[in-house]
Amino acid sequence: MTQGERDTVEFYADTNNYGKLKDMCLKLLGSNPKDTYLTTKLVYAYYNLVTVHGISEYEEVFLQTCEDGLLYTSDPLSRAYILDYLTLFWQFVKDYVKAEMYSKEALALDPNNAMIIARHAASLAYLGDRKTFEKMAEQALSIDPNCDCTLMMIFDVYHQLYNEKDMEKNLIEKILPLDDDPFRVNWRIADHHWKYGEYEEAYEFYIKAVQIQPNNERLQQQLLYVEEVLDVFSIQSELAKELKPEDAVIFTSLLDESDGCKCEEMLSFCKNIDYSVKDDPRFIYIYANATLVDKENFDLCEELCKRILQHPKIGKRASVVLGCNYYNMKEYEKAYPYMKAWNERNPSRVSTRQYLAHCLAEMGRVGESLACLEYGLYLSINNLYILEFWYTILYRYTDNLDDELAMLERTEQVMLSRDFADFCPIKLYKAMTYEKYEQFDNALTYLEGLDTPDAAQVKARVEKRKRDFHGRSSLFSEFEGKQSGRQTYPLSAWEDL
Repeated sequence: MTQGERDTVEFYADTNNYGKLKDMCLKLLGSNPKDTYLTTKLVYAYYNLVTVHGISEYEEVFLQTCEDGLLYTSDPLSRAYILDYLTLFWQFVKDYVKAEMYSKEALALDPNNAMIIARHAASLAYLGDRKTFEKMAEQALSIDPNCDCTLMMIFDVYHQLYNEKDMEKNLIEKILPLDDDPFRVNWRIADHHWKYGEYEEAYEFYIKAVQIQPNNERLQQQLLYVEEVLDVFSIQSELAKELKPEDAVIFTSLLDESDGCKCEEMLSFCKNIDYSVKDDPRFIYIYANATLVDKENFDLCEELCKRILQHPKIGKRASVVLGCNYYNMKEYEKAYPYMKAWNERNPSRVSTRQYLAHCLAEMGRVGESLACLEYGLYLSINNLYILEFWYTILYRYTDNLDDELAMLERTEQVMLSRDFADFCPIKLYKAMTYEKYEQFDNALTYLEGLDTPDAAQVKARVEKRKRDFHGRSSLFSEFEGKQSGRQTYPLSAWEDL
């Protein structure tokens, strides 16, 4: 390799031209396939083509290139470099067991590298070891306190797993003067503000990030969601100005409650309004939204929403309320078009995606339902609510024991990584799943020690079914392949999702 060829490789790497970097490395490796320098650059190129450009077909060749490099590369630092990118890859695909394995190997070869220490710490954090994570994060920062990548890795762990607002803020303040990627910094700051409910501040930084990368899909989705939240605040604020002073105080107080809105009190408030504001589309929207608190208001909610569906600004909001109303009525085919439109406007909103997925499943479109949840996880990485809901869809509408158990294991790993083991009763879910497939002994094993009303109800049912069991095939096998996979067997708290 000539100096000119090496300079070209460095230029492509420095300018993030991963496609040309790949092509150049492959060309030069043709005459020297065991060149360590070129192999590490090729690893770098493939990794970014997969993670930055989303070219999934390069995943296998990336892994093979790493494997080949480790076979013929003896230099410890070069091996650590390859292992570090393997760590990054497995973190990217959320396989933290493999990420921890490779980061541990990299650390053994390069024990004083702050970035590798931080990477290993992050792997441990996602596997639930917060104590070691914090100790190693402190070690990494003591070695290199001004490494923006190290700071960003540590910040991401705190942001994803823990609620340490001051720690996140301190890390951001350290990152700001160091990071040369304004897009990345603005997005991280925006996410930080969003996480803690500081929506106007979040919007400001999302806008800055979008101006730098206007075609980033995930960022565009989040920005639309923030805009909707701010729009709701605007509607509420404008309406408050039209109310009598004493009513404005009550209205604002109801909205300021910690749960966002005390619906029963708001419904009562709206019913008692007796002046001209009752014909204001903003008021009708608030009124219709409040009716969702009680199923006795289905007809009233529908009538209110239809009055303002054609309004240029409030109409879309009214369609959301109407969709929720049909959803609550269990009229899923009526709810579906409204939920679909709502999800298209706010694809990163978890509750929206759950409603749409449930409608699809009830309509017999289970594959589309699961695809909807899968895309939700892409937009909201390892979101526990989506994972748990995914399991409920598998449980209620499909017939595959392995799929259901795999989703429970995935959910449990995320819970453990966040010290959040009480998020949902995984043992109860496993018991119910084994019961579904009439593996009653396994079900009873998971029910041992569970002291809740649901667990007691499931246990009594499992014991009765075990006594009555006479070698029948699964009660639920009949649902496989049916146009609608909805179960009719009453299973504890699952009747209402």
